Amino acid sequence: YQQGLSLINEIPNGQIGRVLDLCSGPGAMAFAALQHGAREVIALDSNMKALRLAAEVIGRYGFPITIRKGDALKMQAEGEFDL
Repeated sequence: YQQGLSLINEIPNGQIGRVLDLCSGPGAMAFAALQHGAREVIALDSNMKALRLAAEVIGRYGFPITIRKGDALKMQAEGEFDL
């Protein structure tokens, strides 16, 4: 979570649109991005159990998140991301 906040502070004017959280695990960076204004977060990990946990925890706070099981080295990103 703290690493996510550090990265978010590098974005000018706090303008966070789309975020891709690779190797997301339980979604700490995704959660940080959503709490600080990201409008869309895609969490990718090979562990579906961790992704479901991320979706459950983040969902409890009312934030939307897209989870995808996959290999970060083989993923084809759709569009551009701010972070």
